[in-house]
Order: sequence, then structure tokens, then C-alpha cells
Amino acid sequence: MAKNLFLILFIGIQLNSFCQNRQLKYVNESNSFRMEYKQVGQCNQFIPIGWTTQTNPEGTTFDLTSPDKSMYVGYAIFPINPYLHTVYPNNNLYSTNPALVILKLASLIGQTLQGFEEPTQFDNSTNLTIGDYVFKTFQSDNLKGSVLYRVFPGDGINTSNILAIRFAIAKNNKWSTYNDLLSRIATSIRCDAKLVEHNFPIIKARISNRSSSANKKEDYNYNAQLGTEEAHNAATGENFTFTQDAWNETGPQGAGYYVKIGNDNVKLSPGRSRP
Repeated sequence: MAKNLFLILFIGIQLNSFCQNRQLKYVNESNSFRMEYKQVGQCNQFIPIGWTTQTNPEGTTFDLTSPDKSMYVGYAIFPINPYLHTVYPNNNLYSTNPALVILKLASLIGQTLQGFEEPTQFDNSTNLTIGDYVFKTFQSDNLKGSVLYRVFPGDGINTSNILAIRFAIAKNNKWSTYNDLLSRIATSIRCDAKLVEHNFPIIKARISNRSSSANKKEDYNYNAQLGTEEAHNAATGENFTFTQDAWNETGPQGAGYYVKIGNDNVKLSPGRSRP
């Protein structure tokens, strides 16, 4: 009888463990980026592992592109030259209208991702003014994206205006999944640009419709505006940026975020593992 009771208890424990693990939501490629800290010229920050980086010596541009060219994040300090506008009045890249310049830049970025350029328009689903900054979303036939920008006055001679711009762009099938993560990376870019000094605002709106959870801890660097968080594997130092979709109220090691490594469920530690 004692043996049978022990067997029943053992089976119950195993079934409970199986059900618990089966219901776990994992931090994986569908809801996260594996991150690494990298210095690229004048720019220093965490970026997705394996992404291509490009910058200039002045630190006024910074480009991040996914290996399959389906996603892009970028930063630019872009001066508008009034002389070029008079020479090329029909080229929106040199327009005195900042919105037209931004849409032209977005379409050129799209060309690097797809191999061809297509018209890009603001979609008006997100259109915010945050102090001196403007935050908008845009789209073309095959791409969607967001931009955060500010217009600075130029010297009136060589430049009429100077734009500080941060882009997050992806192909349609990737944008629906990664838009908040891409926007978080874009808004975290920090470069020591020499052309203009500017403070960065806090975005007061979400891009996606993902629900936020009231029980998230600040230890995970929770971004209430984008619904994204950060954690790391304490054993390996590997960093992750991810959406809240992966949160578990219960798990083998308690509430938290888990990754699957082989047959093991590894609970992530809050925040970043610094280099």
C-alpha cells in the first residue's frame, strides 16, 4: 500500500511539473532580441546580436539592419541645406518641409531593405507632439515604421533647419510582432554627435495594442510606453529585450521570464548584464 501511495504521489508530481512547464511562456525569437553591448564609432549601446552596424566619424548617423534585411533601426542628425533646395526643388530630400524630408529618408531606407524604392506616407495611427519632438508612424506598400524627430533652427546660411531623427522600420510581417522592440532600440540610440546637442523625451504612447501588466517590476527596466522589458541569463551574461507576452505568473522557479535551453527552463534575472 505504501509503495502504491508513493507511486501515486510521484506520478502526481511529474504530471504537475509537466503541465506547469507545458504552460510556460518563453522568451524566444518570436518576442525578443538577444542583445549585446557594442561601441560603433561615436555610438555606444545594446544592439541585437548579429545585426549589421554602420556609422560615420562624426556620430551623426547610425544604422542597424537585421541579417535578413527585414528590419532596420537608425539615427541621424540631418541638416537641411537651402541651396540644395533651390537646385533640386522637386527632390523631397532637400525640401524645407521636415515631414517631406523624413518620408523621403524612410523610402530610401526601404530601398536598401528591398532593393527598390516605393512611396511612403504617414498613416496617422500615431501622431504625437512631445515637447519639441514629434512621434509618428508611417507605411508604404511593403513596410511600416515609426519616427521620432525634432527640428532645430540652422545658422540661416548653410542650414535652414537641422533634424534629429530616430527611425524604426520593418517589413509588414515583422512590424506587427517587433514594432515595440524596434522602437525601444531606436529610442535608446546614443551617439556623441558634434553638430547639435539635444535631450531625449519620454514617449507617452504605445505603438502596438499589447496589454500592459500592473505587476511588472522596475527591475526589468520596464518601459510602460512600449510594453517592453529587459533581462539576462545570470549564468552566461546573455541579454534579452522582449515584450511582456512572455511573463509567467508561476513557473518552476517562481514568477518571471524563462528561456528554454536544451531540456532546462532557465529563469532570467532582471535588467541588463553590463559588459
